[in-house]
Amino acid sequence: MPFEYNEHSVRVGAGRLKMAVEEYRKRVEAGLKWCPGAKHWTPRDDFNRNWGNRDGLQPVCRACAQQQRLKNRADNRQRFMRESADAVRGGAA
Repeated sequence: MPFEYNEHSVRVGAGRLKMAVEEYRKRVEAGLKWCPGAKHWTPRDDFNRNWGNRDGLQPVCRACAQQQRLKNRADNRQRFMRESADAVRGGAA
């Protein structure tokens, strides 16, 4: 684990999740990390690396990141189709 959780980090994390410091510490020591996308604790192995973050991991788990990518892809496709149709109608008028 590239990042050691110090007492301040544990207190801040526990406060953010509105849980007891001891409970938060137990979960972190068990190798779990909170995923804000799924709103549950996930094993640290389920997060992609990101050396720019203090703990060296992405903020959301792989499953949530995949869901977000698929949603963005669908949204972008719909927007592209709408803009393409508008351009064709605008060019023909």
